[in-house]
Amino acid sequence: MISQLLIIGFVWNLLAPLPPGIAINPETKECGQYFGGDEFGGFALASPWEVIYDPAIQTGSGMVQWERSVAEYCQQISYTYIPGNLGEIYGQHSKSNIFYIFLFAKIAPWVLILAVILIGYTLYSKRKKKRKSAIDS
Repeated sequence: MISQLLIIGFVWNLLAPLPPGIAINPETKECGQYFGGDEFGGFALASPWEVIYDPAIQTGSGMVQWERSVAEYCQQISYTYIPGNLGEIYGQHSKSNIFYIFLFAKIAPWVLILAVILIGYTLYSKRKKKRKSAIDS
């Protein structure tokens, strides 16, 4: 029972989307909302982009909290706010392996049905040949 719960918990975590974060670029002083992806794929940001999931960040002027909106947070740390999901704008998209598992789960029943039909047809044709050869002899 416990092992089943652990397996279900593991699979459930695979299907969970990544938490929202803030992507910042210290070189260009830009920042914005970042959604890393979900169970079907993700977005990886190239350097010098950094992703912050912690609601508080230490800056030269002290601790800054991400409380209300990402735009206000960017303004507090003196960065230019870029609207939209920066993962989609600047990130490299990659498909998750779970995508292929779902694809296989959709295709597998049809492959199985086709295999049963082919095996049934092969057995039927062999039987028909045996009967024909028995009748001929």
